[in-house]
Formats: sequence, structure tokens, C-alpha cells
Amino acid sequence: MPRLVEPTDEGIVEAVRQLRRGAIVVFPTETVYGLGADTFNPEAIDAVYALKGRSQDMPLIAHVYDSRQARELVAVWDDRCERLVERFWPGPLTLVLPRADHLPSRATAGRSTIAVRAPAHPVARKLIGGFDGPISAPSANRSGDRSPTTAGHVVADLAGHSRDAISDSEEEAQTVRDGESGEESGEESDEESDEESDEGAAE
Repeated sequence: MPRLVEPTDEGIVEAVRQLRRGAIVVFPTETVYGLGADTFNPEAIDAVYALKGRSQDMPLIAHVYDSRQARELVAVWDDRCERLVERFWPGPLTLVLPRADHLPSRATAGRSTIAVRAPAHPVARKLIGGFDGPISAPSANRSGDRSPTTAGHVVADLAGHSRDAISDSEEEAQTVRDGESGEESGEESDEESDEESDEGAAE
């Protein structure tokens, strides 16, 4: 059963401790909740795949605090990247770039690229900043289910599967709307969000 942790300073310290010991931590972003693990811990990443029921060949997004952390994960970082992150980070912009050689292959599902983004949600930023490293995460739901926008959704979906902590928030994660259709992208199925994740466009 997932364990809820309030996003107080003490709660963030506990969540960071869980990450460092190789556990999974669920945290809110400005789009949906993420199912997070240490990017540099292959066993923890494998646990994310197992808990989510996700195909092993579908990579995860690495959530970073800023461009400094992002540059540590990639082989190429140029002026275009810097201009993009200066304008859009923190926020739901994902960059897909050639991966650094020192990254575990599990962090990219064996691919030559890695997707990176810096979420804007204050709880996510506190968690990543406290961890002082990247957190790889897909949406925090079982594959095939809807992407969660509240901690309650996560608990209901992962009950009986998860043993680790959820970093909760008093506010629900904001739902991103499509600029043309006005539809709420936070309500898409997991298959749709996973396809977008591979393109570096969403959680």
C-alpha cells in the first residue's frame, strides 16, 4: 500500500531518503503525478517498470532541477538548448538529446537519447533540489489506466502494488490544456501519454 507523505520540509527529507536507498517516490508535477526513481540506479528504474507494468523498451523522462543537472545527462548541449530552457524551464517542455556515456542503459531503455525536463510544480522542485540529482519518472499509474492528477488517484491505482512513498500536495496537479482543442490532456489514457513521453512532449 502506498504511504502518503505531506510536502513539509520533513516530508521532503523523508522522500529524498527513500530515493537514495533505491525506493520509488510518487510526486506531483504541473501536468500529472510521476512515479520517480534515481536516474542512476538501474534496480530502482526496473522497480518503476515493474510497478507500472510498463514495456521495458519505453524510456522514462529524467526530471531535473535546472540546466546544470540536464547537462550532466547529455552528450550535446548547445545554444539552442540554453535558449529553450531559459524561456520554458521550469515547465512542461521536454528536450530529447543524445545521452551521456556514463548513464546506465536502463535510464534510457537502451536508446541513444534521453528525455529531460525541469518541472515547475513546487513540490517536484523541492524534491529534485533536495535529492540534488535527476529523477526518472513516467506517469504514476498502471499502464492502461488514466494518468493521475491527484494523490488519491495514485493511491487507488497502485493499491496492492506499491510499498513506497507518495509526496502529496494540498493542491491538485494543474491540468494542461491543448491550445487548439481546449481538451484536458490530464485525462488521456496511459497509452496516449506514454506515446507522448517517447516524443518528449508530456509525462
